[in-house]
Amino acid sequence: MKEQTYFLYAFERLINDHNKIHRELFHTKTISEIFYKFYDEDIIEQDTFIHWYENLPSKYLIDKSISKKIRQMAKEFIQWLNQSDDQESDNEK
Repeated sequence: MKEQTYFLYAFERLINDHNKIHRELFHTKTISEIFYKFYDEDIIEQDTFIHWYENLPSKYLIDKSISKKIRQMAKEFIQWLNQSDDQESDNEK
């Protein structure tokens, strides 16, 4: 999980540090699509996304305002993850 969390922080840093990437990726739909692909391809686990979403990185790594905006853009994806987890729990009962 630790490495996956670092990967997400590096993704944030990439968006933060490069204007062209920032312009191209800094949209709710794009962020959600990328995160879904990371999840679908088993690159990032559900628990890691939840942990990342709930914990901002160090202020020395990334601009906090950018981190908060990225999390706002990821909110629908995180909600979808939580709903899918709830549905799996209901199916197991």
